[in-house]
This record gives sequence, C-alpha cells and structure tokens, in this order.
Amino acid sequence: MKRVFPTLIQHFPGSRSEMKEAVSEALRIGYRHFDCAFVYKNEAEVGEALKEAMESGQVLREDLFITTKLPPHYNDPALVREALDSSLKWLKLDYVDLYLIHVPFSIDREYLKAIGEEKMYQKPEEPDKFYTSMDHSKIWQVSPSVRTVTDELIEAFFLLYHFQGMEKLVDEGLVRSIGLSNFNQQQIQHVIDNCSIKPANLQVECHAYLPERELLNFCNQHKIVLTAFAPLGSPAFAKATCAGEPVLLEDPVVKKVGDKHKKSPAQVLLRWLIQRNICVLPKSVNKVRLKENFDVLDFALDEADVEEMNTLGTKNLRYFLYEPSEDSPDYPFPRSKAA
Repeated sequence: MKRVFPTLIQHFPGSRSEMKEAVSEALRIGYRHFDCAFVYKNEAEVGEALKEAMESGQVLREDLFITTKLPPHYNDPALVREALDSSLKWLKLDYVDLYLIHVPFSIDREYLKAIGEEKMYQKPEEPDKFYTSMDHSKIWQVSPSVRTVTDELIEAFFLLYHFQGMEKLVDEGLVRSIGLSNFNQQQIQHVIDNCSIKPANLQVECHAYLPERELLNFCNQHKIVLTAFAPLGSPAFAKATCAGEPVLLEDPVVKKVGDKHKKSPAQVLLRWLIQRNICVLPKSVNKVRLKENFDVLDFALDEADVEEMNTLGTKNLRYFLYEPSEDSPDYPFPRSKAA
C-alpha cells in the first residue's frame, strides 16, 4: 500500500505537561503527523493526547501519521521488537505509520545500562566496549554466499542486519513503513542494495544553510521521501553549542524574503523546503509558533525568492554533528581532525 507522508510534521520539546498540551493544541490547529522517538522520552505524553483526541471523536486513527524511532542501544534484530513494543505501549497505539532507525551507529545495551543511559550521546571513555560491531558469523548468517570479509562489507552488512529486524515489523503489521535517520548516502545505498523492503523515508538535518541537494536527488531517484529536521536551523541549539556560527532565523536574506510576503523568517524557511518537496519537522510547544508554522501553505516563493534563498546553501553548515559518536565505525559524517 502506498503511504502518503504529510508535509508538516510536529515534534515537541519541553516538559511533560507542556508536551501533552502542545499535542492537543497542534491537533486543534490541524497537525496530523507527529514525530516521536524512544530517546526523546515524549511518546507517553503524545500517546495520552492522541488517545483523548480519538476517544472524543476529534480525530480518527486513520487520519493520523505517527513516526517513532529505534534507539541506538536496540540496534539489533533480537531487540527491535522489544523497543517497538515499549513505544507502542507509551503511544497507546496498535501500530505506527513510520519506524526509523534513529542513527546508524549501535551502542551496547548492557554496557550503557552499567554506565547510565544519560551518557548515550556523550563521548565514551571505552569506545570499543560502548559501540557494537558486526562479527563474521553474523555476516554469514545474513548472506551465506559471502567468502571474503572486508571492513566495508562488515559495515554494509551490519546496517542491513539492523534493517532486517525492521522488515519483520512490517510483515507483522506493527509498522506500516520503515526508514532511516542520520544515515549518509553510502550507508543508505548499502541498505537499498540488499533489503527486501526499501526504506520509505530518510530523516536528516536539512535547511537553507544545509540544503542537501545531492542527497535529495539520491532520495528522489530511489523514491525515498526526505524529511528535514531542524528546518529552522535549530536556533536555540545553535546559540548554545555553535558559538560563532550564523543563526539561520536571523539571516538578512530570510528576513528580506519574509518582509516581501509579510511572513515570518520561520515561515519562509519552511516554505522553501516544502517547495523542494521536502517534509518539514519544526519543533515547538509555543501555541503562537505552532499556528505560525502551520500557516505556510497559503503563499509561495517566486523564482527570484528561491534563487536568493539558494545562495545561503554555500555555507554548508551542519549544526548536529553527533561529535561524541565519532569513535563509532558507523559514524555517518566526516570526522573532525581531532577524532
């Protein structure tokens, strides 16, 4: 069955009470696609709000599109079902519409449990114990015809090994579509070349400073829907952790285009992505911003606007580097010189 991905997706930061109220408000505004993740710890609040909305008749389950993600310490076919069952329990749902592998690198669950889950995205003191890797026996389990094992083959089959666990969830009716998040093009190709069910979606950081043109073309060629997280450049994160880097929402070009259309910088940035056929994933619990982010379908950027916005892509600025995870063999981005 062909799946239709709603263009506007909502993700919720903040406290638990804020999240639940924000979901309820988003439903009133008209949002129907909600993005969750095991590691965000927002599934229970989203689930409570959705349950109330469905029980009151405000919305039907078939009108909703719910995404959640497999955490890195469950990146193992033997653990995938356990992680999804937990997510379904918190979301109070029988199935999710889209299930993504959150990151390509895998963390040893028992080791993480011993040191504390709060250290999941901190630089590990013992990377060899922290990250899991694929042994030769698993490669032969996936493909008995393999004779020569190389480092590249190990990486390719490790990613495929994870994805096979996701495919079973589709067969069992617990997941309608499966996909990837934070994977690079080579990693995606490894999966495509060997999977039974092709990934339907790729969620990555994408915005005017990081347009991901080559990756978008690749996804279009393979009929993979691209979803942009941090479509506004994640201004709070940028100011807190990327000192000296420009803040996308404050860019003069974005403000100029917004003034022309009597729209906010956020609306311009979202509209620019939507016109590239990219799903957008803004995050907010603020009622005014929830409404503002939704009101982007009543105007269009003209050719001159698009050309001007496209000039911002020369910055090629990635805010989310997951630098503490550079020690993983499956790290998806170019490593820093210090790594």
